[in-house]
Amino acid sequence: MSRLIVVSNRVSAPTDPAAGSAGGLAMALSAALRKYDGLWFGWSGETIDSFTGEMKVEDRAGVTVGLVDLEPQDVEEYYNGYANKTLWPLFHHRIDLAQYERSYGEGYERVNRRFAEVLAPVIKPDDVIWIHDYHMIPMARDLRRLGVRNRIGFFLHTPWPTRQLLVTLPHHRRLVESMFDFDLIGFHTREWCDLFTDYVVSEAQGELFGHGGLECFGRRVQTGVFPIGIDVDGFLAAKNSTLGARTYDRMAASAAFRAMIVGVDRLDYSKGLEERLLGYEQFLQDNPSMRGEVFLLQVTPISRDDVDSYQDMRARLDALAGRVNGAFADMDWQPIRYLNRTYRRDQLAGIYRAARVGLVTPLRDGMNLVAKEYV
Repeated sequence: MSRLIVVSNRVSAPTDPAAGSAGGLAMALSAALRKYDGLWFGWSGETIDSFTGEMKVEDRAGVTVGLVDLEPQDVEEYYNGYANKTLWPLFHHRIDLAQYERSYGEGYERVNRRFAEVLAPVIKPDDVIWIHDYHMIPMARDLRRLGVRNRIGFFLHTPWPTRQLLVTLPHHRRLVESMFDFDLIGFHTREWCDLFTDYVVSEAQGELFGHGGLECFGRRVQTGVFPIGIDVDGFLAAKNSTLGARTYDRMAASAAFRAMIVGVDRLDYSKGLEERLLGYEQFLQDNPSMRGEVFLLQVTPISRDDVDSYQDMRARLDALAGRVNGAFADMDWQPIRYLNRTYRRDQLAGIYRAARVGLVTPLRDGMNLVAKEYV
């Protein structure tokens, strides 16, 4: 059976399966890599003064991972810049937050090329390559230029934007053209897939063929809709683990017979966090009888703190949570418990069990697995 090579910006294979983060995609990929004896390749999260192209290989709970360090300029232009200041807001329909700088695009192209140059020598003829997310859109093109002819798939974790917004991106056509070096492009939902098709047909004069096939730029690609699920057995095991049960007991005791609403979201403007807190504030204003009877536990790990828009949002959420607590709290009740930290998967399972309501309110999202975990 052929090997599976997974490529993503960060390698999130957990050393302890029970400690997987909220969302669970890392767990799903890890299980696939164990089954197909594969390699998970990506950025180490570390920087180095001068790029060497050296891949560090290690084992994480039975998953072989390959890691490469980047230069600080790479991180600033490719990751903080083009990926998180340009593509992320654009793909979530927030062009008011999207920043376009030439150096960002150059860094994005350079890092994808570097990833391809590091990975190409270890690819075997029958390997299947699976590239993930908006950080890596041009990588198949760069692998093809290096002579790689293997089957290469791509899966987009975010929404795909409407054509009218995508064309605001400088060199949007070149970005989409690079995707036609994949064999298969996967989206979470039919909506995202249809928006991609609309761009190819309407903007690039491409043509449809077969079921989900597209022909454009002199090449053909297959598209598909692949909504991801969660590892139900693994999550149930986490729920029933010693730490999962202990966390449930702690939360049930701390609730003091009050109903708990839980939200678990990475700090991001796509998650609707400000709107959620404002809605909860309005709920308390409109329903005085519920004051003291319910509380919101909002778990929001900090992310992308080097990006200005995230720093601003963090400050607004801190102020909003403080305002709600200041206005409504009593000596023995706090309406919002706002936590900026990450919890283990087994701890989250215990927290979910203790909650009466799971509150998931993204403004625009790829496929929110927290909702599935809560259910």
